[in-house]
Amino acid sequence: MNLANYLCQTLNASEAIKLGTLQRLWSGYGEIARYKLLHNGKPQRYIVKLITPPKNALHPYQWNSDIGHQRKLHSYQVERQWYQHWSKRCHKDTLIPVYYQSLDDTTSNQTIIILSDLDQAGFTKRYEKLDGIQALAVIKWLAIFHASFIKVNPTPQWPEGLWTTGTYWHLETRQEEYNAMPDSQLKRLAAHIDAKLTQCPFQTIVHGDAKVANFCFSEQPAPTCPPKVAAVDFQYVGGGVGIKDLIYFLGSALSEHQLENGYESFINAYFSILCAELQTKLLTSEIVKIEQSWRELLPFAWADFHRFLVGWQPQHHKLNNFSQSMTQIALDQDNL
Repeated sequence: MNLANYLCQTLNASEAIKLGTLQRLWSGYGEIARYKLLHNGKPQRYIVKLITPPKNALHPYQWNSDIGHQRKLHSYQVERQWYQHWSKRCHKDTLIPVYYQSLDDTTSNQTIIILSDLDQAGFTKRYEKLDGIQALAVIKWLAIFHASFIKVNPTPQWPEGLWTTGTYWHLETRQEEYNAMPDSQLKRLAAHIDAKLTQCPFQTIVHGDAKVANFCFSEQPAPTCPPKVAAVDFQYVGGGVGIKDLIYFLGSALSEHQLENGYESFINAYFSILCAELQTKLLTSEIVKIEQSWRELLPFAWADFHRFLVGWQPQHHKLNNFSQSMTQIALDQDNL
């Protein structure tokens, strides 16, 4: 496929110029690139996600299998579904890229997703770690996002077109990593932990990979002023309890020291925003039940991700004392 020609035809442009590759997709499945297109002589930048499945995947931790390959292929189809059918339902304060068009080209076996350039919209900052003000800005994004899609006792088909259970570490889709775990209490109780999360009657749509690298930030007028935030990468978006996104984000964005000293305040901030956003959607009694239920599930959400890491990469830096202590709280529950 001539990608430049496709972009011009699809977006009614006279010329398409590749400005550069922003990143390679995981395991060599393609790239994300920035293009400049000319519309009646006026330039506009776009982001193009080009998925080209390799004949031989190159997983950095040697997890190469047909199961993993099929999971990745499905994740890209889920992302297309998200942008095509769900993204416009987002709250105005949960900014994401504007979706323009996508294509499954059976001839070249490529998938193309065309999105707006968040840098062009003012979201020019990326971080590996965050301070408290920046972290709270993402927590606000997550809380509003989860409130927007809250569902009480959803049908088994919900959310249509997305992962029934979002997050890339969901137990059902990670049996290879589960089997690689040494025998332990966590391994023996993994299915029970998963069931507590998936059977909660209060579900929402979770981002599914809410690490700090998947958030883009605006400039901060001052260090005490929160930035605006936008999110990218919706390959593992699907159903779930919102706190799965929350704990995964906190673990990726904050140091162990920050977690030990600020965990409760970050959790409280999330629920304060979530409950405020739900006021126009649900009865107060339901909101109280959601907060109570999700707070009780926090250790189980930690344990669920901890389980994945133990099987996937047991030396991972996120397997720290804080994560272990939260996991142990879940394992010590009498009702497991």
